[in-house]
Amino acid sequence: MIRRNLTVVLYFIILCAVPASAKILWQDFSATLLNGSDYRVGDRNRNVFTFEHTAETSFGDSFLFYDHLRSRNGQTENYGEWSTRYGLGKIFKKDFSSGIIKDYFLSNTLEMGDNIKNTLYGIGIDFNIKPFQYFKIDYYRRINDKVENSWQTTVVWGLPFKIGHEDFVYDGFIDKTTSTKDEAASMNFSSQLKWLITPHLGVKDKVYVGIEYEYWDNKYGIKHTSAFPTNERNVNLLLQWHF
Repeated sequence: MIRRNLTVVLYFIILCAVPASAKILWQDFSATLLNGSDYRVGDRNRNVFTFEHTAETSFGDSFLFYDHLRSRNGQTENYGEWSTRYGLGKIFKKDFSSGIIKDYFLSNTLEMGDNIKNTLYGIGIDFNIKPFQYFKIDYYRRINDKVENSWQTTVVWGLPFKIGHEDFVYDGFIDKTTSTKDEAASMNFSSQLKWLITPHLGVKDKVYVGIEYEYWDNKYGIKHTSAFPTNERNVNLLLQWHF
């Protein structure tokens, strides 16, 4: 309890240094349609509509996504996350980079679902690793809504590359959470391989087609058993529009 209170106080002190006039340096909006037939915990056939907003700010960065899942059997589900990170280098206007390290962050995430609302807070590091466009690691304390609190490590990456004259992107994340008396340890490895088809459409906006692969052990912290399988190995077809 004492350690948690000290952490909250430290967060408050540093966040007070964030200027009220913080600006958005760049931002990106995207809409994605996914279709898969091997989901776990519920109907196996689903369409997922995802809206994402990513931004770099004068104090750090922000990432927001909202999923609307619609099953073939008519069931629907809504889930979203909003992550904000505060870069120590930007806040204190100092260069904390060293070698492959770009900056250190205080990280916050709010998970919002139809029946859950969890808060995560922790620390993060951005790395300079070529040829990755970005490579980030965050370590969180999870303040869970209905179950015992736990810990989570999150890795996020983006890797653009070319094959001939065609542009591709391989990006994704890994969420790994610890076990508690209420939940099993869980690992969600989700990645997307996307081909930029904008040059073939004659439009200005970036449009991608590709696949998303979901490798999820003990989905939602539910222990995998033969009677109730929760290990998900799911391939989705993907269409993504950036605007």
